[in-house]
Amino acid sequence: MTSRDKEMETGRNIHRKRSRELQWSNEASQELLKLRYKTLRALFDEAETVADVHEAWGVVASRLNAMENLEMEELDPVKCSDQLTKLRLLWQDSNTQLQVMMAECFGQQAMETMQEASPKRRKPTEPFLVSPTESQVEDSASTAELEAPLSPEPESNSAAEPEGQVEMSNLQAVQQEPVRAEAQADEEEFSRQDAIMRELEKRSEQLERLAESHQHLAEVTQKLMEALVNQQHFVEEHVSTSSKVKSSQQRSIRSKVLEQYPDLEPYAEMLMPKKAPMVVAKCHNHIQIVLHEGEPVFFNQRDGPFMPTLKLLHKVPHVMKQVRADKGAIPFVLSGANVMCPGLTSAGGDMPESLEAGTPVAIMAEGKEHAMAIGILTLSTDDIRSKNKGVAIEMVHFLGDDLWTCAHID
Repeated sequence: MTSRDKEMETGRNIHRKRSRELQWSNEASQELLKLRYKTLRALFDEAETVADVHEAWGVVASRLNAMENLEMEELDPVKCSDQLTKLRLLWQDSNTQLQVMMAECFGQQAMETMQEASPKRRKPTEPFLVSPTESQVEDSASTAELEAPLSPEPESNSAAEPEGQVEMSNLQAVQQEPVRAEAQADEEEFSRQDAIMRELEKRSEQLERLAESHQHLAEVTQKLMEALVNQQHFVEEHVSTSSKVKSSQQRSIRSKVLEQYPDLEPYAEMLMPKKAPMVVAKCHNHIQIVLHEGEPVFFNQRDGPFMPTLKLLHKVPHVMKQVRADKGAIPFVLSGANVMCPGLTSAGGDMPESLEAGTPVAIMAEGKEHAMAIGILTLSTDDIRSKNKGVAIEMVHFLGDDLWTCAHID
């Protein structure tokens, strides 16, 4: 197995540059990255059977479980494999039954064999069912006249009438027998066709489920590729350096963060351990990002206040002051726009505390549980209520921006 195959199986080191790639330009590295994503997508495009889809799912699931920025429940490839395997077995059983029933109903050879073997479809050849001819009727009548004893004429007529009725009833029974056989055969054929239609509907539902499963895998793969592209774009375009800071600077950052967010004290040793070195990534526009094992946890601009990232805030939502915007402001906030005063003072908005201008706040959405953005108050909450116009919060970080899509910085 080649290193490329191992990389596709484990889903790791997709961004690692080989020795020959270190001298390449950013454009060349980006093209190489796109080729790797195409290889991942090809796993689903080239899948022809359920087993192929299962193999592709194993690769995607391992990568999705390593990506925290997708905020999805953990995907179990084994569970998905079992579901796909059961679906495949049902599909195969349905296909086998369908082929047998189609052969019974529409196969010409099977129909001819059935007609030859069916006694109800053949013309009756037994002697007692053959209809008598006119000459046989005349001969039997003349013989009866010669052999019959002399008797009054009314008695002979009364004896001949029952024989004619028996012959007519036999003739009618012979004529009705093929009609009954054909009607019964038609009923059997219709019942087989109904069973085939039910099997076709059942198989159609199974195919729809397979198509939905394949579509779901394709959508998840697309999200994964977009997240990886955005992460690589953020690191290449925004991060200039990433290095360990001095112990004095580390103590300063730690004290500032705990001073601004006292409720973070129980988590301080986990997020910013004293004995472990602190790594800070410096970006354009004088932005610095504090990293914990490569994951962004805090950031600030110039000498401004430190603020937690939204991913960290979703884990410990109570550490930051909160305001709530109404439903009408949600699409504007998610596009990166500043929050206006009416969005906080309307019926759906809320500002429960008296906060001063310059305070970092978590921007909640009406009817939602987690914060959708982080910003800095440009006015105090009292001024926002009294003026009720203009910009109330300056946006600094929101769901879907570059910092949100960046899950790891080396």
